Parts: sequence; structure tokens; C-alpha cells
Amino acid sequence: MASTFFFDNRELVIKVLERLDDSKEKARLALVSSTFRDAVSHPSTWRTLDLRLCRNDNIDRLVDGVLASKILAGAVEDLNLEFVSSVMDAHVEPLLKHFRNLRRINLNGCQKVSNASLQSIAASAKGVKEVEVYWNLKVGDDGLKALTALGDLVLLNLSGCKAITDKGLRCVGEAFKSLESLDITRCVKLSDDGLLHVTRNCQSLRRLNVYAVSVFTDRSLETIGGLCNLTFLDLCGAHHLTDRGLEGVSRCRALTYLNLTWCVKVTDAGVEAIGTGCRDLELLSLHGILGVTDKSVELLATNCKKLKYFDVNGCGYVNQKSKDHLFSIFPALRSTVIHT
Repeated sequence: MASTFFFDNRELVIKVLERLDDSKEKARLALVSSTFRDAVSHPSTWRTLDLRLCRNDNIDRLVDGVLASKILAGAVEDLNLEFVSSVMDAHVEPLLKHFRNLRRINLNGCQKVSNASLQSIAASAKGVKEVEVYWNLKVGDDGLKALTALGDLVLLNLSGCKAITDKGLRCVGEAFKSLESLDITRCVKLSDDGLLHVTRNCQSLRRLNVYAVSVFTDRSLETIGGLCNLTFLDLCGAHHLTDRGLEGVSRCRALTYLNLTWCVKVTDAGVEAIGTGCRDLELLSLHGILGVTDKSVELLATNCKKLKYFDVNGCGYVNQKSKDHLFSIFPALRSTVIHT
């Protein structure tokens, strides 16, 4: 009886389909019954068009099929092409023109797209708020300059876009005052000047990922402290970060996530500043920092009662780091391994 109710209840089926990410499976469900067929045709079912599982399909036929759909034209708000490796600029442009209400586009791992796709986003998808182009060596400063037409961007993932320089980050800082999330992991051509453009201008940032960008120094890193809304900060591999820079970071009172793995110039003084200023931390990694001792760990245990994930592996001068001991002094602790 319950199953019959489900199969005949159009509104319930629509709600279920709205949560289904697999676009192929969603289309197949139209064959189940007339109710499902009707539900699959409902625009709200297609707010997200996830084509990740179509990565082995013929890209030309796939794009032609999408462009032939009138329902998708007005329904799709989130387009996910992550690791659809055959997609090129020539495919992205018509898709952007087709979707009238696009808000998010994921081009992560699409290594055949270039600055031209970012230029197409700026020209044809003015309502886009989130852009992801992880691991793309063809995307650079010219693409970011084009994106500045999207002044209300809130999320930008540039992880692994190694062609980006300070010039590109200047465009980001000057244009995206509402930016909440920025990932510049492994953007190795950046310097302090580039990061300063971000920290001085993007005051709405909540997440900042600078994983494996070893060139930044205290000159820029200490200014992160001016980002009062920041909750997530990954500084893994910031080899030039010292206690001075960390004292600046300690002004980020809202931080819940802080990764300091392999920040080898940090000592107890910097960690104690964090323990004093960032008392809402839930994750903290000090992995591999030889300047940390039991002294700063004790202060963290006193002040950071919400800490759930805490890594002092590789901290040779922390003597009391057995799992049992750490679980006894950090009441909320769940794991002592973060970096592997």
C-alpha cells in the first residue's frame, strides 16, 4: 500500500528526484510509470544537472541532447562537468547560453577548457555565483580578468591552476567583495602581493585554502587576521610562516578549522596565540612542527574545549602525545590523525 502511494504521488516523487544527483538515472526513472514520467519533466527536478557519470559518453551527442531540452534551459541552476575530460570550450559556450538561470558551474578537472570558458561564463551566465576550475593549467590571469564581470561571485576554486599570478589575484580582490570561499592550493606563481590583494579586499571570506603555497611569508599571512568571518584556513606547507604571522591569524576568532601541517618555523609562542584567540577550533593540525612542545598543547587543552581533530604526530618535542593522553585532556576529541 505504501509503495503504491509513493508511485502515484507526483509531489512526493518530485521531492525524491530533486535529491537524486545522477542525471542518467533520473532520466531512466521516466520509464517507471506515468507519475515518474511527469515528475521527471518537472523543472525543479533538474535544478542540478550532474554529468560526472557521463564522462565516457560521446561529448558531442551529450551536449546536443542537453541543448535539445527546453525543460533544462530554464531549470538548471547547477551544472557539474567535473572530470568530464572530453569537454572543451566549444561545448561550454553553447551550454552557458542555453541555461538561463545558471548559478553554479563546476569545471574541475576539465583540462581541455581554457580562459575562453571563463570568458563565456562572464558573457553568457551573468547570474553565476560559484565557479570551480580545479586542476587546470590553461586557466590564467586573462580568465580571471574576464570573470570580474561577475561582481557577486561567492565561491572560486582555483586549486592547481598553476598559471595564475599576482595579477590574477588582484582582479579577484578588486572585483569580488562578496567572495566567501577561495581555494588557491598549489598556485605556485603567487607571492605575498597577490595574497594581500585578497586579504585587504575580500572581507566576507569564510574559507581560505592556501595549501602547498610555500612562498607566502608573514608579510601577507599576518593580514589574514583581518578576515573576521573566516572559519576555515588551510596553511599546510607554509614554510615561511613564523609566530608573528600566526599571531595575526589568531585574530580570526571564528576559526573552526586550521591546518598548520609542516609550518616548520612555528613554535609554542604562535600556537599559544592561536589557543588564546581561536577558542572555537574543532580541527587543528600541528603535524611535523618541531618547535611545538607539551607547553602549548597544555594551553590548547585548557582553552580549546571544542577540539575534535588534533594532530601532533611528527612533533618530536611533544612528549605526552599518546592517544589515551590526548583523549583525556581534550573532552570532545574524536581523532588524533589528520595528515597522512
